[in-house]
Amino acid sequence: MKVIILSAIWCPACLIVKSTIHKIQKDHPMFQPQFIDIDEEEALASQYEPLKVLPVFMILDEEGQVIKRMSGELNKDTILKEFVHV
Repeated sequence: MKVIILSAIWCPACLIVKSTIHKIQKDHPMFQPQFIDIDEEEALASQYEPLKVLPVFMILDEEGQVIKRMSGELNKDTILKEFVHV
């Protein structure tokens, strides 16, 4: 499984989440989500459903299918529960 986070540099919630992810990685170094900037990698980001709220967290299976999706400024506990300890 792979965790992808769609974000943008102009998005305040995305910057907060990025900081939270870095803190999580100190205790969980194997947690390495792929950040995709929706402006810099527009073609890649457009492969997913239309975005209404950033950031968008997704878990993809081995075939690249989205099996879980959550949006918004998720807190550390939610990220750990939904995306790290899966």
